[in-house]
Amino acid sequence: MITRTWRGWSRSDQADRYEQHYRSEVVATLQQVPGFRLAKVWRALRPGGWLNMPAISAAGEDLEAALSRLRNLLWGGGVRLPEQVAERARAVGFAGVQVVPALGGTFRAIVGQRPA
Repeated sequence: MITRTWRGWSRSDQADRYEQHYRSEVVATLQQVPGFRLAKVWRALRPGGWLNMPAISAAGEDLEAALSRLRNLLWGGGVRLPEQVAERARAVGFAGVQVVPALGGTFRAIVGQRPA
């Protein structure tokens, strides 16, 4: 895993403006970096902790698959397929990542474990 540490300074009379810039610009940009959010989850879990994450997007051109991708976008998610989410989880450092077979519909679960 690659970690970047960043610090910023501002004059005391500019502190509120800097904080607003950080929250509105810097964090928004970082959240677009693939794996950024999963890396935060990985760090938050204790060694040996489990990740259990839903994915509702489905591949295909049929109506159910298209609606699942639309719902994901409307609910604030991205159009990532379960296999893509699992690959990102592996890249961040989760072990034993699996996509649980669908029990019906387009809902799938991705599970993995932070190594102990």
